[in-house]
Amino acid sequence: PMNFNTEDGATIISMIYHDGGIHKNSLCPHYRNYKKDMIEHVIRSVNDVCGKIESPLLINNTQIYFPKILGIIMIYGLGLSYGSKLKTNPKIPHFIHNTTNKIKCSFLRQAFDDEGSVDEGRNGSGRQITFSQSSDISTHHDNELAKIRKTNDSTYISNIIKDDKSLLESLGINVRGPYFKQEYHSKNGRISHNWRIAISDRKNLTIFNDKISFYLKYKRNKLQRILKSY
Repeated sequence: PMNFNTEDGATIISMIYHDGGIHKNSLCPHYRNYKKDMIEHVIRSVNDVCGKIESPLLINNTQIYFPKILGIIMIYGLGLSYGSKLKTNPKIPHFIHNTTNKIKCSFLRQAFDDEGSVDEGRNGSGRQITFSQSSDISTHHDNELAKIRKTNDSTYISNIIKDDKSLLESLGINVRGPYFKQEYHSKNGRISHNWRIAISDRKNLTIFNDKISFYLKYKRNKLQRILKSY
């Protein structure tokens, strides 16, 4: 049987919630990343949890599609949402919140490899790790949009970023935000708000480094330079 309550299982679920998803029509799980290492990392995790799958479809070496059966298991077995995460605004499964710290760390490592940035700052300030997520707010009027931008009303913030923050805090990491970052207008008239959280100061960055860190070497190296700069 497939066990997703493992480090590899958490990696798979995290890639769905961050740089991946489950296609609305085909129900095929998919993942996009311009780093070959991350594509290979995700494929290994899927193989470890599900057994070696038949050649996943790789498009332009940046996007991979997995068989429909995996999507069906995720939707009907684990309760994951399918379609645009901007519109469905899904929450991270409860069992991820209640699992071991080691598995939480695997989930968050994938999340920050996908969506996180390491800012080395200047002149000793601005050293931080940031993480961004967006939510669709197209149904709201202009006056409501202005209010959302000013108040950081949690009603409109991406559930994923709120849940990621909760997981970080459960590991003893203090997190700033979420706070409004930017508003996007798509060609088809949709409006989305991008929200950000941030981890800063030596104590929190050290905990992040020791417990979570990054799979991507260049992000690990940037974090090491920050810690050495204190």
